[in-house]
Formats: sequence, structure tokens, C-alpha cells
Amino acid sequence: MRPMEVTDHAVLRHLERVKGIDVEGIRRHIKKSLDMPSVRKVVDFAGDTKFKIKTNEATYCIKDRTVITCYPE
Repeated sequence: MRPMEVTDHAVLRHLERVKGIDVEGIRRHIKKSLDMPSVRKVVDFAGDTKFKIKTNEATYCIKDRTVITCYPE
């Protein structure tokens, strides 16, 4: 018998709905961390090119004006 798999979506919903983690609050926090003129300028210049932005807290990977992943700093 094959073992059951768990998607990232299911993990995220579990953290949000079962563990009570404020996922939207985290989303707002990430946006606020990147809301500075220098970052906006790079995002506008990069277009759909994938790139990284380092903050004091994390390194964020961005593509098409969207944060796609992050790493602890």
C-alpha cells in the first residue's frame, strides 16, 4: 500500500485553521517588510525575472511581482 501524501496547501490550511496561525497576518508582514522605494524600484525593473531581496529578517525570492519563497537570514 502506498503511503498517503500531504500537499503544501493542506499544511498551510492546517496551520491556519487547526493551529490558529494568522496566515493573512504573515502575508501582510512580508509585504510590509518589502514595502520600500528601493525594493519597488528593483521589482519594477526586473519584470518577470526571478531575483532575491535580502532584509534583516529573511531572503525573499521574487518573480513577476510575487514573493514565491523565502529563506531565514
